[in-house]
Amino acid sequence: MDAIKTDISHAYKTQKMRIILKETRFFLAIMIILFTMYIVFKMHQKTILKGKIMVLQNTTTSLFEKYRPRNLRGIVGQTAAVDKVSTILEKGWGGRAFWISGASGIGKTSLARIIAEEGATDWFVEEYDSGGDFDAAAVEDISKGMYYTAAGKGGRAYIINEAHGLRQWIIQRLLGLLERIPRHVVFIFTTTKAGEKGLFDGQIDAGPLLSRCICIELDDSQEFTKRIASHCRKIAKKEQLDGRAPAEYVELANRYKNNCRAMLQAIETGEML
Repeated sequence: MDAIKTDISHAYKTQKMRIILKETRFFLAIMIILFTMYIVFKMHQKTILKGKIMVLQNTTTSLFEKYRPRNLRGIVGQTAAVDKVSTILEKGWGGRAFWISGASGIGKTSLARIIAEEGATDWFVEEYDSGGDFDAAAVEDISKGMYYTAAGKGGRAYIINEAHGLRQWIIQRLLGLLERIPRHVVFIFTTTKAGEKGLFDGQIDAGPLLSRCICIELDDSQEFTKRIASHCRKIAKKEQLDGRAPAEYVELANRYKNNCRAMLQAIETGEML
């Protein structure tokens, strides 16, 4: 009798374990399906957004966007910064944070995008227009997604422009993320010189954040003025919008404080004919 009870008890326990195992497998399968659906949704959402941006760019191609540099060789007048970035990238792309500072319109965002696309496919480059737009939801999304490798080149890049607008509590969250950047991830912050001097709102101590970044300062000297003037003149000639002497392009650069975007907008409207 005892043997029969033992066999029944063992059979019951075995059956119960099988049910639990079956339910566990079912639960895991559901979780995998839901996670896959979430990833597909996010990629589809981003694809739509990218598509809208590409359509917008294709229908409103300014000279600045048309001639925006696509690689380090195309960066004009920033030899020291390009050499520094090249040296760093030779040692490895990911697991780093960059802090790029300089005057408006001299190539900060272009350089940031070039660095980002060295290791991340365009779909996996997240760009925020300003530090003020970089909110808790953005930090949460990054903290959840940055540990997964991406399709294409495998990397993920996060560009935060106008980083001097970052709020104190966001910076505190960022400090933790920057302490443990995965090897397939880069963070790139850009800021104007004026913004950098006032780091940050509420006179926050920027030291802890900057100490976690590789600082790249773009040149804004008279030598750069000559080079950007020459660069813009070449574009004007190519677009048949040139009718002025080289010296007048230097004057144009001084008038717009070396802002290449503003200079090309002036050329595009016929100011140099």
